[in-house]
Amino acid sequence: MLRFLRIGIGIGSFGLVVCGLLAIAMAASRLWGILIEVIDGGASVEEELQLIGAVDLFLLGIGVLIIAAGIVNLTIRRISLPRGMQFADLHQLKSMFASFLILVMAITYLESLASLQSLERTQSSNPIALLYG
Repeated sequence: MLRFLRIGIGIGSFGLVVCGLLAIAMAASRLWGILIEVIDGGASVEEELQLIGAVDLFLLGIGVLIIAAGIVNLTIRRISLPRGMQFADLHQLKSMFASFLILVMAITYLESLASLQSLERTQSSNPIALLYG
């Protein structure tokens, strides 16, 4: 029974690794597009918002990879990790995940505030849109 549990956890951890790598690849793709826009000289507020989103995707991908490594380290087998990524129990992993989640939420809030400012500049006569923002 324990073997099947480890196999299930391994499959889930592998899925987390794939999701983390895909998030990092998407962030790199977005950064490349932003870099092309900056080189062409057409950078504006929208590119700044996209830059914040790309950094958020990088953070998300790295956080998911750290969580996957922590799950494997705690449940399947011990792997050599840096000191900051060594988790003694599930509580430490959960607290790191909560800290990571708070940081992602703060960046998402910053993106929404930045989009609200651009909305305010373009649609100052629409108070309902500002209220929803």
